[in-house]
Amino acid sequence: MKELDISRIIATRYFDQLTSTGFLHKEKLWKDNYYLNKSLLDFMADINAK
Repeated sequence: MKELDISRIIATRYFDQLTSTGFLHKEKLWKDNYYLNKSLLDFMADINAK
């Protein structure tokens, strides 16, 4: 996040807002959170399957 010049706390806040609107899906693995765009992942899987 250094390249974007924002703190981790600010980035987490933005990602949580995107999660609450349904744009992203939050997965917690141990102490880390991963934010996934499920629609994009499904789209890429469909393209790969063809």
